[in-house]
Amino acid sequence: MFDDELEPLMRSSNVDYTVMWRQLAQVALMPKPQSASDAELFAPLRDAFYVEPSAEVSEKWGAFLRSWRGALDDPAAAAARIKAENPKVGQCRLNL
Repeated sequence: MFDDELEPLMRSSNVDYTVMWRQLAQVALMPKPQSASDAELFAPLRDAFYVEPSAEVSEKWGAFLRSWRGALDDPAAAAARIKAENPKVGQCRLNL
């Protein structure tokens, strides 16, 4: 369900995919997201954008994040999985 929304949103938003995934983990960990404004939900993602998003793009992200975050059964587990599958540069270890 959310893949159908997230991928086109990411493609149309001119974002760094690795940073975006890492920052989604921060949204997953937000306390009381149901009472957060769209701007508060969107704030962790700002560093992933190459250019400042328009108000329309920000609104689309806010709507997506509210829906996505509300559907998570275990936000901490989701955040851990996102971080594990999208490590920061320099944290990867190769077994050569």
